[in-house]
Amino acid sequence: MGKLQEFKIAFEKNKEVYSPGESISGTVTVKLGQQLQCKAIKVNCNGFCGITNKFNDTAWTMEEQYFNSTISVADKGTLKEGMHTFPFKFLIPATAPTSFEGIYGRIIYRVRAFIDTPRFSKDYTTEKAFFLLSLLNLNEVPDIWVRHYSCMSVFSP
Repeated sequence: MGKLQEFKIAFEKNKEVYSPGESISGTVTVKLGQQLQCKAIKVNCNGFCGITNKFNDTAWTMEEQYFNSTISVADKGTLKEGMHTFPFKFLIPATAPTSFEGIYGRIIYRVRAFIDTPRFSKDYTTEKAFFLLSLLNLNEVPDIWVRHYSCMSVFSP
């Protein structure tokens, strides 16, 4: 087995569904079979929308970023053989929309971790998706009880 035996992200309480304005926290676990030189270990949390005009294509025609935040959990140094755990915490913006997956686009949220190694060494990456659910309180929608009518006439020559 190589230097890196395990590299994973775990969310606190194994939670995978969050709400806008909530914090997302967890740990990055690194298990090494032998020591590893690294320039940094970084954790990134981002959310974006990708759309395409082709059925189930992930080469996005357009992309919109909702948030993108990166923190460094370890600086330059040598990680010794064994298990290492690095905590992280991010605040999800209150304006972030609900997760969505369709045939022409997606709204995706994920946490990614990177081990940045010195030149000519292999860098490592892992990621874990999470879902955002915006709850709509109908009591807060103005005029929700007002009836709206629409009339349409169809004429034929």
